[in-house]
Amino acid sequence: MDISLKQQAQANAVDTMKRMGQFQADVGQAKVAALNSGQQIPDMISNFQKASNALAQQHLTGTTDPANPNPPNRAVARNLQLAMAQHLAEQFGSFPTEAAERVHQDNDFRMQSEIRMASATIGQGIQAFNADGTPFDPSTAGPNDHPVFHLGADANSALNNPHGGLVALIDKGVDPTARPIENQYYHQLAARTIFTEGARAVAVNPALAPYLGDYLKQYATSIDPAQEATSIATATATMRRPKEMMDVANGNLDASLTQKYLQQVHEGNLDTAGLENAATHRLISPEHYQQITGYAFMPPGNPGAIAAMQKQIAATNDENDLETLRGTINGPMNAELYGKGAIPLNAAIENQKRQLTTVEGQQRRLDNDQIKRAFQSLPGVTAVGIGPDFYNRLAAIKGLPTMNDLRTNTINDYNALTYGVSDPAKLRASRVKAIQDNQPDLEAVGLGKYVKPATPPPPIRPLSADDARRVIRLAREKGYIP
Repeated sequence: MDISLKQQAQANAVDTMKRMGQFQADVGQAKVAALNSGQQIPDMISNFQKASNALAQQHLTGTTDPANPNPPNRAVARNLQLAMAQHLAEQFGSFPTEAAERVHQDNDFRMQSEIRMASATIGQGIQAFNADGTPFDPSTAGPNDHPVFHLGADANSALNNPHGGLVALIDKGVDPTARPIENQYYHQLAARTIFTEGARAVAVNPALAPYLGDYLKQYATSIDPAQEATSIATATATMRRPKEMMDVANGNLDASLTQKYLQQVHEGNLDTAGLENAATHRLISPEHYQQITGYAFMPPGNPGAIAAMQKQIAATNDENDLETLRGTINGPMNAELYGKGAIPLNAAIENQKRQLTTVEGQQRRLDNDQIKRAFQSLPGVTAVGIGPDFYNRLAAIKGLPTMNDLRTNTINDYNALTYGVSDPAKLRASRVKAIQDNQPDLEAVGLGKYVKPATPPPPIRPLSADDARRVIRLAREKGYIP
């Protein structure tokens, strides 16, 4: 084969490939333009075919020339025409399906956009009602009152009005008989958008934000799960906003009061009562109080809690228990509860500890120890395995006091009987009585059969004549009788 002919054939093949590649790219652009034209399917197909055929003629220019039967590139023309025809046949064959899909996508996008816009507006019309259908008023609602949420009258009309309502528009755009699955999809999309937007409307409403949980529970299956956490976060921010605004206002007031009292300190006429009142009601911060006075602020404390603690200290007769009470008083969690009252309460603890060293205090401590030991075992019960724990289980079943309850009752009775008493003998007698009055009822819990019978006293033997004479003689020797 002639080398020149072989080289020409190779050059023709390369030329054909280049022209074909450019042709395919141009046809691809024509297809994209047709699909994006927004036309109906028949017009889209017709215009694409016309544009593609015109491109074919354009790319054949220079390879065919009617006036010249022997054009320079006539060898390229036939191969290029065959390749173009084959490519167009493939494109024209698949394009109707692509056009139909694109029109469906455009219609679906437009339908979804319209539905979302209308549904968002409708969702803003969510309102709260009582169970009887009357409007729910958060300002008068109690802690156990919970609203139910429905669309208001206007929003309900915008949804269900047969002449222009969203439901009617969906059915008109997508025939529920001919395309039931698509129709159902659009209705579900509308419902989800409405109630998701409703959650947002509730979350941003300061009066209804605390009831978002009730709304989410009511429409759990109709809300976009991805938006639920966002709604909760929004409601939390809504509920915090008034406090944040108040904090800002209080901050401004704190600054102005601080400046006022610092000026008074500078002038030597500090309004101590006003400063204490402002600090007590948190109108001025503890830090600024210390800046003004030079020492930390102590709240006045709760009078009821202080009085109750004073009474408890007075009734405590054990040093360890008193130290436990001291820890409670001085604990950081109770700083506001006892406040300045902690000072006299700590003094009361010290005074109570000193009293424990007196004769009366020692007797009271002994009595308390005796009361504690008295309820560490069951009196008269000798059976193995039957002790206070077993009694407590039976007592709990029958609703009777446990051993701990009885010990507490005994201590309370003892404190009541010995209030103002200092005589050790009377204190001991009160302890014996308090213990006797609070003995466990073994019969009532079914343990009576395990009680050891009391040992009878030995019989009293009558005095003999010799015993009588001996007693009289000893009495005379001691001078008791003449």
